[in-house]
Amino acid sequence: MHRQGRPIGWYAYLHLSGPVAHVLHLAANEREADAVLGELAAQARDTGTAVLPGRSEPHLVGPLSRRFAVLGFARHPVMHASEPKTAAVLATGSSLLTWLDGEPFAA
Repeated sequence: MHRQGRPIGWYAYLHLSGPVAHVLHLAANEREADAVLGELAAQARDTGTAVLPGRSEPHLVGPLSRRFAVLGFARHPVMHASEPKTAAVLATGSSLLTWLDGEPFAA
C-alpha cells in the first residue's frame, strides 16, 4: 500500500473459497497500521471473506479491535533455533515472523 508514492505497509492473504481467508503477512508501522488493515479488510470483504485468521503484532491490537467484532489470540508459536542468540531474538516482539516464513496452516 502506498501514500503519496511512498510505501506505508503491505499484506498477503490467501482466499481459496468460502468465508475464510488466511492472512499470511501484514506489516505496517504503528502510525499506518489502521490504514493498511483497513485496506486488507475491505479487499477481503469484497471477496466474500468473513473470517481472517493470522498472527498479530502488538501495535495491531488497537486497529484490529476497532474493525472486527471478534478478536482472539492463540498460543505462542513453537520455535527452534540451534543458536541461543537466534532463539533469544525470535522470542522477542521485535521479530517479524509470518506464515510466509514456513509455518504450515490448514487451508
